[in-house]
Amino acid sequence: MTSTSEFLINSYIFSTSNNFQKVKLLIDEGIQLRTQVNPNTCLEELIIQIATIHDLSILFALAPYLVHLELCIVRNTPQELVPQFRLNVIPQVLKEFYIQTVQFQVIPFQDLLRPLICNIPSIEYLSVSVKTDDPDYAEAHLWTDMIAIMPSLKTFLLGLEIQITTSLLNRFSDGIYAELKSVVFKSFAENFDLSSSFRIYTNLSTLFIDSVPYRFNREQSYNTSPEAVRALCTNTAHLEQPSHNIFGLTMNGEYVPIIKNDYLEVIRQFSSITWLSLSSINVYDQENEIDAALPAPLTLKHLNSLFYCRSTECKVNRVLFDQLFYGHKRLDTLKMMYGDLIYLLRTASPSINGNHIKDLELFCQGADGAVRLLDLHHLILTFPQLECLSIQVVSSKLIKKNQVEIIEELIRSFRRLRSFRVNCTRGTLKLARSLMENDQMRFEWLTHVNAIGSHLILKPKTLALWKSVDTTIKI
Repeated sequence: MTSTSEFLINSYIFSTSNNFQKVKLLIDEGIQLRTQVNPNTCLEELIIQIATIHDLSILFALAPYLVHLELCIVRNTPQELVPQFRLNVIPQVLKEFYIQTVQFQVIPFQDLLRPLICNIPSIEYLSVSVKTDDPDYAEAHLWTDMIAIMPSLKTFLLGLEIQITTSLLNRFSDGIYAELKSVVFKSFAENFDLSSSFRIYTNLSTLFIDSVPYRFNREQSYNTSPEAVRALCTNTAHLEQPSHNIFGLTMNGEYVPIIKNDYLEVIRQFSSITWLSLSSINVYDQENEIDAALPAPLTLKHLNSLFYCRSTECKVNRVLFDQLFYGHKRLDTLKMMYGDLIYLLRTASPSINGNHIKDLELFCQGADGAVRLLDLHHLILTFPQLECLSIQVVSSKLIKKNQVEIIEELIRSFRRLRSFRVNCTRGTLKLARSLMENDQMRFEWLTHVNAIGSHLILKPKTLALWKSVDTTIKI
């Protein structure tokens, strides 16, 4: 976002006279707020991504009468700036406070989070969804001490991802990884009564502490791990309640060998999700084992988007993939690594049926190999109903050979195609550069690919095409 855009947002929302009561401001890199002369006294509900914790102090001055605040802090807080944080204006009517972080060094517990929360006595609903490397977050007694001095608090929820560091291991388990989960679980079980229930689990790099049941009063996505099947829970009865208001689920397998049923068992707990993202997948190959029973069918009636990202050696496990790919009536978007998908389509028996997929997004890195002309027939035969196709390559070298033929073949072969995009992070696209030279060359090329009248965007790294209605064949 440009500095001009940032200035205008600051001015129009927080300074210019308006009657906005609800604002949703989502900017991936987070907005840096500026002190204004006139605060917005009408704003009551705000969903916002800010750059750093210091923008929060400014925010409370800009919108002093917030009742509902959903806050995501995007960047780390430099350690030398932590002592300088001050709340110049303390919110007097803030009742619902959701705080989330993206990176691991944003809010030290004792120096920032505790003083921040304890200075807002009006909070009734507190949700802390934090990534951190601060071991204090795993100390149950620190949480109960904080809650004890919050006079209005009625609901308290945690969704913690604590980086497993030497400091964390030394504090809780004498440096022994295998004991970390049980020690933290015991601490939470002893410090909280059964009205508050927590699920404790670990993968190789992260200690997870989740409030359960997974029922929330606003829509949100959730990060978890297939290792959640081995979690310890302070009140197992709460796990039996279905999740509510979780629309997206991210699972990182860390390439640890895991059986497919571990993935499926965790996913079943979030049956109302609309999108699912799996990454770093390494599933045991049990397909040829005599005693291996096929998993029970998985039904996700709201699922519309599947991101299946990176299997070990690009070898996609067919049984797990089929469970996620078939049987979900609304699923029409697939996002995959190019190498994973080509491996799957080459080796699948019976063949993959992708008639229900309308939107395909492919990502190609060095491990995927180059995009090859001879592989295109796999895509064309498997996904005949495609309307949108996007290919993101990390380097133009991965689509250098037969680049023109590859792009033209893809545009011409999908009869329902409405939009096509290819983009490279490094290097430039030879075809895009040549088409940028003159209008006549662009017209001739659009004629050649049966896309006259379509909207074409060309940049050195990008070629994007939106077909007009007249050039899209209806069946």
